[in-house]
Amino acid sequence: MKNSTFHPLPLDHPFMVDEFCFTTGLGFNDKKIDIHIAQFDKRHFNDKLFDITNVYCPIAITHSVDKRKAEYFAGRYLVAKELQQLGFAHQRLEPNIARSPTLPSGVAGSISHSEDLACIAVLPSRNSNRESIGIDIQHSITNDVCRDIGNMAANVDEIELMLKFGMTYSEAVTLLFSAKEAIYKALGRFVTNSLDFGSATLIAIDKVGVKFALSQQVILQTHDIISDSVARSDLRAITCQYRYLEQQQAYLTVCYCQLDK
Repeated sequence: MKNSTFHPLPLDHPFMVDEFCFTTGLGFNDKKIDIHIAQFDKRHFNDKLFDITNVYCPIAITHSVDKRKAEYFAGRYLVAKELQQLGFAHQRLEPNIARSPTLPSGVAGSISHSEDLACIAVLPSRNSNRESIGIDIQHSITNDVCRDIGNMAANVDEIELMLKFGMTYSEAVTLLFSAKEAIYKALGRFVTNSLDFGSATLIAIDKVGVKFALSQQVILQTHDIISDSVARSDLRAITCQYRYLEQQQAYLTVCYCQLDK
């Protein structure tokens, strides 16, 4: 990295087609979480974007295909831009073991991308070692792909619950896949064993959230985990908030958790 300054792209740069932001307003323990989403055009990606913006590109990414480079750049670019807005000094955002960016002290955050979309959530935190966010964005999965991954992402009871709520099979698989990815990102750093799609089982759904019961095989660093709208007597449950982005035909899911003090 040549210097410690982040340089946003010009507003008319063709790589970033559109950027928009909204606040969840969904009451994660009275926290408001800003979600930043960008649509990018990988046809206008080139390696110089890393140098122009001063976004760090690790060696492993330099050897990737342009599609992967574009996805990686778009997510890290959004994080760097938001950190600058929040007043944090620019840093390398090196990937950690889970491949998520190593954020500065005092920040919890998450990145996701799907096709030509990248999204981030960055939350200033007084105790980022005990607070975490998982975010996922997933374009609607086709019926053919759903038939291949449906049994992996969900069990029969979960699908049936979604269908009773009024979702199609494709919508159910897409949302369950995305929500479980968000849970994995939010909880991964707080568990002592590995997580998979069977680690959380859907138990309830409404218009804005999907609630899951954690498997007894999920070993938390502490048994006291607080999730949005989850009472302390229900410590093995965790909720993802979701939103369907109609224009982009994609589900966005956000999972917030905090280890009890």
